[in-house]
Amino acid sequence: MSPCSSWTRTGPAGTTSAARHIINAKGKFYYFNRGRYVSGTWRKGKVAEPFEFTVAGGSPFKMAPGQTFVELPDTHAKIRIEA
Repeated sequence: MSPCSSWTRTGPAGTTSAARHIINAKGKFYYFNRGRYVSGTWRKGKVAEPFEFTVAGGSPFKMAPGQTFVELPDTHAKIRIEA
């Protein structure tokens, strides 16, 4: 994981993200934990199928134990990560 002290996300004002946009889809993710981050790819199949998270090389990514919140920002959002 890479060091991270803060991150911000901005997107078009008033944008909404319908759940249908994540079914049978994939995109990039950033995982933040304890001042560090890692990025990879998320995939979501059918409604009843779980999300899959992979990192470089296609290895599965396992999140730290405990309660986890996942946000899928608009694909046009700009994310800035500062070390």
